[in-house]
Amino acid sequence: SAPRVLEKTPSHVCHMADILRIRPKSRVVMIVRDGRVVIPSIAERYAMGKDVSHMHYAQALARWVDDNRAGLSHAAKDPRVVVLRFEDVVGPQRRNTLRRLLDQLGLDATPNPEALLDQMLLVDTAPTDLRRYRKDRSRRLGQRTGPRDALRAHIAKRQAQTSAGVSDRSKVTWEHLPKAVRGLIANSVASSLLEALCYIHPNLNSTAQQRDVGWQ
Repeated sequence: SAPRVLEKTPSHVCHMADILRIRPKSRVVMIVRDGRVVIPSIAERYAMGKDVSHMHYAQALARWVDDNRAGLSHAAKDPRVVVLRFEDVVGPQRRNTLRRLLDQLGLDATPNPEALLDQMLLVDTAPTDLRRYRKDRSRRLGQRTGPRDALRAHIAKRQAQTSAGVSDRSKVTWEHLPKAVRGLIANSVASSLLEALCYIHPNLNSTAQQRDVGWQ
């Protein structure tokens, strides 16, 4: 009996055309996030509780690039897709961002939606001890060699990440990234994508221009 259904599956970003063809009245909210935060996070999941290798970083970078390219390509030609930067949703301009989103989706604002958003930023979705347990469980499972332990480690890591709550404390700089990630980004299409999304200045070959653009 709900008037609307909200569904969240990250991999659906590669299937927008099919989804909107089957459900033409649907609307899509695509959240993009700084790849320098996302790539290490995905790489940790790919490592399945073991040490993160160069291969894991490369796979994570490819996933971030492919997903964003697919989503942005469709968004450019379909007004039913709204693109938001995660940093704008949780940063200083979050209230204006929320109002614009509701207007673009044609939704009536719930009572005091700004207060609800502020509360989401202050309250984690799981207690600290539970998050610590999930993180430790992922590490322990990664040390095992059973046929299903790797998958369990992946799921435990994902649960630990998704229960960390919404935060605006994840801004990074080049100096904080693993050297392997810096090299992969600088020598791939990821650098131009970060530039297009206004996360970095142009020309990664210049150290002076590797400063963060900052949240808009």
